[in-house]
Parts: sequence; C-alpha cells; structure tokens
Amino acid sequence: MDADRGQDGASAVEFALVLPVLALLLFGIIQFGLVFLQTQGLEGAAREGGRVASVGADVTAISSAVRRALSGLEGTLMLTIDRLDSTGVTTSTISTTVQTDGTPSSNAADIVCNAATVNALDIELVLEDMEVVIPLWGVSQFDYSANTRFRCESVG
Repeated sequence: MDADRGQDGASAVEFALVLPVLALLLFGIIQFGLVFLQTQGLEGAAREGGRVASVGADVTAISSAVRRALSGLEGTLMLTIDRLDSTGVTTSTISTTVQTDGTPSSNAADIVCNAATVNALDIELVLEDMEVVIPLWGVSQFDYSANTRFRCESVG
C-alpha cells in the first residue's frame, strides 16, 4: 500500500491535461459538421436557382427560389448568372445581391434563359462572411461559393 501513496492525484492531473484537447477536438468536429451542412444547403440553393432559371424565369423568381432553399442561412448572398451560347462562351452576365426576403437588389425583369439565344446558364452563389465559431479558438469568417450549370429548356 505504501507504493500507491504517491499516485493519489495522478488521474485527476492527467484528466485536467487531456480535457482541453478533447474539448477542442469535439467542438471542432461539431463546427465542421455545421459548416458542411451550410455548404450543402448553399449548393442545393444554387441547383434550385438553376432549375428555376432553366425554364425561363426572371431574376426575381430565381432570387426568391434561392432564398427559399436557403431558409436557415444568413449573410450577404451574391447571385451571378452567366448566359452561355452553344460553344460555351459567356454572352452576358447578370449579377445581383439577394436580400433576406428573396428580392434581388437589381430589378432585372428580363427572362434569364431563352432557348433560342441562350444554350446554358452558369449559376454562382457566394455567401459572404460565413462564420465558424470554435470555443477556445475563436471566430473566423470566410466566403463560400457554389456553382452549377443548367441547359436552357424550351417551355411550351
């Protein structure tokens, strides 16, 4: 029994040394999962905007569809639509900031996709200032973008 006398608080000290590392690792994994969820939501919103745009919607309808698909994400959302001809060359670009209520900052009422003149669309969404919060580490902000390409469909 005399040999165990020097080990009385050893396990408590070891736990106190390992706990901050385990907490940092645990919260890092949780935050990574949340960021992954947000990026998947942004990519889904880009696809939804592409689907709406490919059938001849205007910028207001596209912006509204994108915001509905992003229901839980906050932040400044930039929407860029490149119109492509049959060779894949950009013929024109529409850029707008999508407000939190789904309305675009620029009111472009023209139809984005006209199958007679536009072959495909490149949709890019950029969510600015996405925050990553890890306890004991701090807060960082970054921009995330999602891209998709859709062929214009004739509706009739």
